[in-house]
Amino acid sequence: MNSTEVFDILLDKRKITLATSSRDANVLRVAVLRKFKDYKEQMDRLGFLDPTLEECSVSLEYDEEKNIAKLFLRPRKRSSLVFTIIEETDPETGDTQ
Repeated sequence: MNSTEVFDILLDKRKITLATSSRDANVLRVAVLRKFKDYKEQMDRLGFLDPTLEECSVSLEYDEEKNIAKLFLRPRKRSSLVFTIIEETDPETGDTQ
């Protein structure tokens, strides 16, 4: 099965379970994520995007013991990231401040 076939099933069923390695599951998730992003952009431009897909993204859950990957569409989790600057570098001199 190739990534296009996986994408088609995922789009239809919103979830697919596959037997695969962790590495291949991550490569597949990236490929399907790109296809999904392109699909959403094209369908939105045409005015045919399913409203339930607007906030969705491709997620992956992987079971290491069973070598089972679950890809599914779900609303994106929007979490806030907090950073504290502990050191700044002057781009011209390279000195830290």
